[in-house]
Amino acid sequence: ANPVMGTDPSGRSAVSISDTGHALKGIGILSNLSLPSLSGAVIRIGARLLLAVGTLAVPGSTILSTGATLDQARNQQKNDISKKALALGIALNEILFHYSGTVNAVKSIFRMACIDSSHEFLHTDGIKRPDGAYATKIPPFFAGVTQRQFSRQLFDTPGEGWVQFWVAFAKTPGWRPVTGVEWYHPAPASSCVPIVPIMFGANLMPR
Repeated sequence: ANPVMGTDPSGRSAVSISDTGHALKGIGILSNLSLPSLSGAVIRIGARLLLAVGTLAVPGSTILSTGATLDQARNQQKNDISKKALALGIALNEILFHYSGTVNAVKSIFRMACIDSSHEFLHTDGIKRPDGAYATKIPPFFAGVTQRQFSRQLFDTPGEGWVQFWVAFAKTPGWRPVTGVEWYHPAPASSCVPIVPIMFGANLMPR
């Protein structure tokens, strides 16, 4: 969930156990990634995306949607996240991501430095999600899953619209694993869980 009420259908980032191994093989660990310095790579695939940096959302430039361009954009995103995290003294393996459906939602989370806690529910994977704020270690530059598939995993809801944007933050004490790469912070439903925000932006997973 997030401070902009009603943005997400469940407010959870629920990654199923069956997908965890494949995801980790695909993304590795941020601290082990090669992060070339690339200048301003942003993309347009179908609908116009926004590349949100810091507290500003900058309209994406229209360029060819080739495989090379996507790779450049994803590498740039890795690089940006890593630089901002390190500048804040946050270890690269201590980064979590919360996904949402609008740039305004992630802006609000970033500016308020908190994530609204969600009500408990039983996921279709059979694992109960308790009251709390939810996040995942799967980053927005992971190319091994589509946004539609990812939305199903996170929110138990079809469609890609719930994962188009993200906010990265530090995994501070209190965050604990639920299933594989899924993490949550226990808290009463509808309360706001403080976070240390790093940056926010557009999801560059395939659509």
